[in-house]
Amino acid sequence: MTGNLFIAVQALGGLGLFLLGMIIMTDGLREMAGDAIRSVLIRFTSSITNGRLDIPDATDCLEAIRWLDRVSHHVNRIALHIQQAVLASGK
Repeated sequence: MTGNLFIAVQALGGLGLFLLGMIIMTDGLREMAGDAIRSVLIRFTSSITNGRLDIPDATDCLEAIRWLDRVSHHVNRIALHIQQAVLASGK
């Protein structure tokens, strides 16, 4: 019973750490991008609502998806290394 509780606490701790990292990363990206990202989003979404999606916009969208995929891969790897370090320390 205590082993299952320990695993549940570890899982919740890992999820909390992941969410904290995502919040910190989001805030950092918002600070770094500033108004530039807002203007790009307005330009991109206005072309979608008008029914137009040109090649540069589609390419930008694909690049953003690829970037998010790479970031999520690295976040997963970091979480795995943290989990392995916690398990190795025996705490």
